[in-house]
Amino acid sequence: MSFMQKQVLKSLYFAVETDCGTEVVPHYVIGRTCGTAAEAFADYVEGEILDPEEVVECREGWICRLSAPGYMDCTDWSAFDTEDECHEYLDEFYGEEIDD
Repeated sequence: MSFMQKQVLKSLYFAVETDCGTEVVPHYVIGRTCGTAAEAFADYVEGEILDPEEVVECREGWICRLSAPGYMDCTDWSAFDTEDECHEYLDEFYGEEIDD
């Protein structure tokens, strides 16, 4: 049994295109942004931003990850249109790691 738990939120988020794929940054992590993607998001994504001059738009939807309460362990955020899609994704990719 793992100590990782589902974290599923309806939230505003930013989808930043990097050389590691599309990375999701919840809005509450950085609040309002101004300037280019490189200026606003460089500290919050793993990969190199593909278009540093891009202005990233805020989106609304469901975001999810696994997190270990009380620890810094967590997976990357993923974004979906519905809450059900979040649960299906987490169950499919991390099923054995989830603590019910």
